[in-house]
Amino acid sequence: MPAISLIAPAAGTHFAIDGNGDMPVITAEARIVGLPTSTAASIPLTWTVRVRFTASVCPHGPARNINHPDIVQTAVGSTFRIPFSEVRGGTLSIRVRATIAGRHVEAHSANLDIRGTNPTSADLNAALPHVTLRKIARQESGGGRQFAAAADGGVGKCPLWSGDNLGGVGIMQITVPRPTDDQVWNWRANVAEGVRIFQQKVAAARGYPAQVRRSQGFQTLVAQFNAAHHKHGQAAIPIDLPDFTTGDFDTNLQQLELDSIRGFNGFGGRDRFGLHLHEFRVAVDAHGLLRVNLDPAGTRGTAIWERVPVADRPQGFGDPDYVNHVLARTI
Repeated sequence: MPAISLIAPAAGTHFAIDGNGDMPVITAEARIVGLPTSTAASIPLTWTVRVRFTASVCPHGPARNINHPDIVQTAVGSTFRIPFSEVRGGTLSIRVRATIAGRHVEAHSANLDIRGTNPTSADLNAALPHVTLRKIARQESGGGRQFAAAADGGVGKCPLWSGDNLGGVGIMQITVPRPTDDQVWNWRANVAEGVRIFQQKVAAARGYPAQVRRSQGFQTLVAQFNAAHHKHGQAAIPIDLPDFTTGDFDTNLQQLELDSIRGFNGFGGRDRFGLHLHEFRVAVDAHGLLRVNLDPAGTRGTAIWERVPVADRPQGFGDPDYVNHVLARTI
């Protein structure tokens, strides 16, 4: 009696998304037995391929399912190269069916899966525009890992989910907004989103001094400074708050660059003006008065930025010493 068998891929085969972020090339092969070879070769075969992934089976994985769209194709011939359209990992199932003399026969794969390969260090560095983001990538993922495996080419069956159980994932530990399915399984998509988020943090850092200048709290500090100034017989003076100093994100990190790093981990806490706490704050003295640099004539003043001590940061939010930890990373 005619029957069909699936002879490739062999049961228990593990495939892998490669280090470039491309799906594996998988060619399935079936054989119809009990018929002359020429007859068997003319029978159409219907292939059904599914990739299913349940994130909760992984360490720190959220309650989330990620599936590749089902692939169903009918063609004549014993081999079928699977036309994946998305980068996805998980359990791989292949079913092949045929109708022979009015009788339906089919065969199924067993214990197949698709895993993920972490990028090489060189590929990761090339995908990131500057040293700072390369260091952030290592800090976020323990060396530049998209998957729970060794960095620099390790293969793992689980994406690297964040240890805080908030659903962050991958090289850049994308958490908010919720990572897309592509960002979970394709390290290049994950890195691209990380770059986009970092650019937002740069903009937030650049805009923070102006927010402080406009705040009522800063105006109150200026008034208090001038009131103390007046007690010493000195006239009120205008006091400016400068923008952050700037350098670059490779070898000359200044206030703007350091504050942007802080932003990637999150501007946790609040400053004295009710704004998000940044890497730097307006400096005051022991009496709560503005620390000010005066011009040589003593007719104008400039308020001073100081770095927020680690101990003054919320200890339950992110990494209070995140910036220094990033800077200490090697790439």
